[in-house]
Amino acid sequence: MTIQYGPNELQWRVHLNATPEGVYELLSTDGGRESFWAESSKAFNDEVSLAFPDLSTTTVRILLEHPPHVLEMDYFGVPTRFVMQRAGEHSTVLEVTASNVPAHDMVDLAAGWVSVLLNLKAVI
Repeated sequence: MTIQYGPNELQWRVHLNATPEGVYELLSTDGGRESFWAESSKAFNDEVSLAFPDLSTTTVRILLEHPPHVLEMDYFGVPTRFVMQRAGEHSTVLEVTASNVPAHDMVDLAAGWVSVLLNLKAVI
């Protein structure tokens, strides 16, 4: 996994042993999100309610969907884009970019997404 920092931007890149379609399904469905990211996930129209093991909750707004290659959401007020690129017959490079990240959230956000992406990699 690689992490890149820019002005108000964080970017993670991870190689996954799944097709873009499989990765997209994990990111875009309630069951998928519940398998690696949240304790519960309930989608309704363009919003997703997520509940986490520490009892915190958030509502994510889906900004853009182009299955199976692009999914963008507003996650805790930060536009976050997932881009899935085929990297072989059964593998994908997932690039996650968080934009307009407040300076005071950079470190926590960097660490938080590493945790989520490592969980995703383990599930796959």
